[in-house]
Amino acid sequence: GYTLVPDRDAEAELWKGSPDDLGAEIHLTEAEDLHLRAEWQEMSSEEQVVQILAGRAMRTLNDRSRLLITIESDSVYGAALALPQIARTAGWSLEYTTLACHSMMFLLTNLMLQ
Repeated sequence: GYTLVPDRDAEAELWKGSPDDLGAEIHLTEAEDLHLRAEWQEMSSEEQVVQILAGRAMRTLNDRSRLLITIESDSVYGAALALPQIARTAGWSLEYTTLACHSMMFLLTNLMLQ
């Protein structure tokens, strides 16, 4: 069934760690890792909380999407449907908003070519 999404996450608000503690299984090059750490240090604590909560939302959505909804993962249609919702959930962070805009651009290109 439907459950409300909490506005706050007490654990994330108190979290003062580094990107290593997020639990993500990402394999980065050393340069990418240094760049990520520098960006993380430049973020305000509020921006860090937003990023953490966005990651948790993505993980939750990925887990639930396998159970509830099937979105085409290899087409522009699925990306155009999912990415704007993910960007909104992430507080319109630049990275997700850019991905959402790209997916819409690809969808429009696809529609024009058909």
